[in-house]
Amino acid sequence: MGILLLAGGCENPTIETPVYEIESIRDENLASGAVFKPFAINNSDTIVGVSAGFGGVFIVEGGELVARPDLLEFPWDISANGIIVGGGFPHAYLNDAGNLSYLPDLVDLSQYSGSTFYGVNSQGTAVGILDFGEEGIIYESGQLIKINICGENTNVYPADINDNGTVIGYCQSSFNHPPQAGFVRYNGEFFLLSAGQLTLNMPMGINENDIVLAVTLMKLSNTTALNITWLPKN
Repeated sequence: MGILLLAGGCENPTIETPVYEIESIRDENLASGAVFKPFAINNSDTIVGVSAGFGGVFIVEGGELVARPDLLEFPWDISANGIIVGGGFPHAYLNDAGNLSYLPDLVDLSQYSGSTFYGVNSQGTAVGILDFGEEGIIYESGQLIKINICGENTNVYPADINDNGTVIGYCQSSFNHPPQAGFVRYNGEFFLLSAGQLTLNMPMGINENDIVLAVTLMKLSNTTALNITWLPKN
C-alpha cells in the first residue's frame, strides 16, 4: 500500500511516518474471538462501536467503556458535539443528546425497506443510503436530498460529511465490483473526484479543512494497487 500526498502541485513529497502512543481499551466481558469493533471517534476522544460482550453498542467517554442499550446496533459515526448516527436493521437513526429519531419518523420512507446513516456533522446533517445503496441521501434541515450524480443502475454510497457541509462518497455498480468513482458535494454542487491522472475511487473520510481521505484503485498488470490519498480543496 503506497501513500500519495497531493498538496500545492507537489506529487512526490517526503512524508514522515507519524508516531503514535497506543492506549488499549478492553471489554472484560468479551469472550475470545467475539466481536469488538470501534467505528468512529470525535475531537473529544469519544468513541462509538459494537461489542458482543455488551450485547450491542458501547461508547467510550473519558477512557471508560460504557454500554449504551439506548442506542441501536452499528453506530457508524459521531459528530464533534456528540450526535450519533447509524442503523441498517432496518432503518437509520440519529441520536442527539439522548433524543433518538428514526429516519422513517422524520420523512416518508414507505417505498423503502431499509436505510443507514454513515456520517453526521455538528448541525445534525446526516448522509447515508436507502436500501442497499440504491439511492444515496442527505438528511438536511428536515429534508431528504437524494444524490443522483452516479448515473443509472449504479449504487451511491455517501461516506462522510464535515461541519462545512462538504459530503464525500463513491459510486459502485454492486458489492461484487470495485468502486467506480468518488464524488464530493462542495458548496452545494456535486462533482466527481479526481487528482491529476488518478480517479479517487473510494473517498472514506473528510475533516473540517475539507481534506479527503480516499482509496485509489490502480490496475497494474494482474494486481490492484491501493493508494491512500489526502486531497486538499485547493
